[in-house]
Amino acid sequence: MSSSFAATRTTKSHHVGGVEGVPADVKSTTPRRSWIRALGWVFAIGAVVFAVSTIYRGMRVIELRTLALEASEALHTGQWQRLENVSRRWQEKDPNAGMAWLLAAQAAEKLESPGRMVAYIERMPDDDSGKANALMDVATAYFGPLNQPSLGEAACLKSLELQPNNVEARRRLVFYYCMTLQREKLIRFARDAIAVGNETPETYVYLIGADWITLSNAADYNGKWLQSSDSPENFLVAYLVHWAGAAGISSVQDGDVSSVASWSADPALQARIEKLIGPGTDQKQVTDHRQQLLLCMERYPQNSELIAFQLREAAAEGDVDRVAKLLSRVPESAAGDNRFYHYKGWLHETLGENDDAIVAYRDALRFNPFDWRTQLKLAGVLRLAGKTDEADRLAALGVDGKNLRETIMRLADVQSLPMPVLESMLDYCQRCGDKIVADGLANRVEMIRRESAGKS
Repeated sequence: MSSSFAATRTTKSHHVGGVEGVPADVKSTTPRRSWIRALGWVFAIGAVVFAVSTIYRGMRVIELRTLALEASEALHTGQWQRLENVSRRWQEKDPNAGMAWLLAAQAAEKLESPGRMVAYIERMPDDDSGKANALMDVATAYFGPLNQPSLGEAACLKSLELQPNNVEARRRLVFYYCMTLQREKLIRFARDAIAVGNETPETYVYLIGADWITLSNAADYNGKWLQSSDSPENFLVAYLVHWAGAAGISSVQDGDVSSVASWSADPALQARIEKLIGPGTDQKQVTDHRQQLLLCMERYPQNSELIAFQLREAAAEGDVDRVAKLLSRVPESAAGDNRFYHYKGWLHETLGENDDAIVAYRDALRFNPFDWRTQLKLAGVLRLAGKTDEADRLAALGVDGKNLRETIMRLADVQSLPMPVLESMLDYCQRCGDKIVADGLANRVEMIRRESAGKS
């Protein structure tokens, strides 16, 4: 029994300690050795991966450096097709290489392919320091040969988003809004530029002259943009109004209404206009300017610029009923437009309602302190009310504002304003009481003086 008992105990010890037939002390070392072997393989594989990765990175650096050197050589030797091809290979290897996109764009521009140039720059990473300025080339292409002005505007806005202190982007936007008679945007962007010190001298011209400035080349630009795929309203209205100013028809603005005959224009453009607003009526052809304005008004009955233009004409003719009818059509979006308060004041004054006229004229100056027409009209009503001191001040201010307009309109351009004109603008702004604009212009004038002194 003792031997039987011993045998049974031995058998149990074999089963309790491990797998049958394997001593327990031998089995306990097996997992440890397997784990050590596995760990060794991990380290070995990691070392291989690291080595391969290091080699790959080294080869990639060499490859990218080779492409950069080849691109540099093509650039300096003027091999534009080669430069574009190399830059494209560089982009494929490193899509985040802003210089590769920029060089490809430069090559495409030299090869007279603005579409490819635009595509390259637009694909540059937004965090590349060169993209904001490169977008100015994109804007030039869209405003020019590609004839997609809304995308040109978008390129300037994108540039300003990437680089808020981009003076050129702001300058182009203000110019574009002036050209297309987008008056609310013009004033807002001009004032924003002045507030942050990113303005140019011409910014003040556009702001002070928001009611009256007419650019001689604006009709040509808008005539071209009118034939783009963009919404035509802004361009058609701006074309008609700017053409009137360039042709001398804007004398309506100063009270001299004259009949308008016909003028010659690109047949394709005239066909585009006729398609938008229809043929002429009452035996008049569509090329008759006044007829076009009337037809355009029917097409866009709530366009603020058309209403303002016709209000000038109606007021100059003394047509009270027409002024009242036009004022009733002013959209709510133009609630801050001083011109409509001016004609509201004119209507009250004509009807003998001088107190209401004074209120309306003051509202007009509140929205635009540089409105010299309103300064003159308010002066007249105030004099009748016995407020001679204020009337004299406003009358002198209005005359100076009118003279400033005539001086500016005689300039060949507004990019290089003579110092006497800048000084007259500064004096006018200070007397109009717009401190932000006056201070900004004073700083700009002083800066120009220092620069001129440094060059002499």
